[in-house]
Amino acid sequence: MKKLVLDSVGVPPTFKFIDIDIPKISDDEILIKVKAVGLCYHDLLISEGVLRRGVKDELVLGHEFSGEVVEIGESISDLEINDKVVCTLTSSCGNCILCATGQEYNCQNAEGFGHGRDGGLSEYIALKRNNIVRLPNSFDIIGSSLIACPMAVSLKALKDVSSVEKGEDVVIFGAGGGLGIHAAQIANALGANVIAFTSSSEKFEKLNEFVEQIFLLEDYLEPSEIVFSLTENKGADVVFNPIGASFFENSLNCISNKGRMILLGQIDSSLASINVAEILFREISILGSVGANVSHINSVINMISKKVINPVVDIVPVQNMPDAITLLRSNSVAGRIVLTF
Repeated sequence: MKKLVLDSVGVPPTFKFIDIDIPKISDDEILIKVKAVGLCYHDLLISEGVLRRGVKDELVLGHEFSGEVVEIGESISDLEINDKVVCTLTSSCGNCILCATGQEYNCQNAEGFGHGRDGGLSEYIALKRNNIVRLPNSFDIIGSSLIACPMAVSLKALKDVSSVEKGEDVVIFGAGGGLGIHAAQIANALGANVIAFTSSSEKFEKLNEFVEQIFLLEDYLEPSEIVFSLTENKGADVVFNPIGASFFENSLNCISNKGRMILLGQIDSSLASINVAEILFREISILGSVGANVSHINSVINMISKKVINPVVDIVPVQNMPDAITLLRSNSVAGRIVLTF
């Protein structure tokens, strides 16, 4: 089989295909034929050498991937050949107290797929039973690669961490990207009033399928003025910021008194300047959120089944990985680039 290895980091990074034997599974493992792998900004930061801590040598990227079961270990009885599955984001052990209480993403024994251990950019991968979630047979296998990240990641951030409620005003920055476009759908599904901002006019048409209030970020545009005008001068209850420090001030300016900012990413090396007094006296909450647990993955599966949210993909063959990296860096693709075998 072939796997795609990160050969050298840089701008641009280089990759190479390596031929190896198909993994042999143990009694408690499943062999998956990988069908699709989402390309996340996390992958770009690793590829360019920005993220280095904990990254294994000769890494196979890909923490968001789906596939089909082709072989099942003898101790596993609840799966069948050809079942469609999606992978969890880390190699959680399934035995510790965190795993036992549904907090698998925070398992202290886990490594991140496509970071501390090889991810999904290989034709086959052997996984433990607790690191896969079975999908309905009717699901599109390509779009399903996005169920854990970015979809379950967005659901956790909005529902569990920032506690979005029906009728609240939610601002989504980076609304055309992989996290943003799915967060907008999820916020809608939670009953929120969504106000979306994107820096790319190329993403407007796709965004308009899910959100009515979309605004293009221009140099002359002050997002907070739009937000306050649309919320009767109240401001947003929640601001979803997947970009990080470069949008921290804009995010803060949009928030209502007692509002919440949820941070999910830091895509560059910029630093945020914080007015502590403003946060203090307006009683603003600054929250961080990463990852997702199996419960969030199952909730997303349920939401897709009910057709209230949908994966947004742009398909690129895995052989064209350099082109996919260029596309991701160009910020021109609505939703998530998905690599297919």
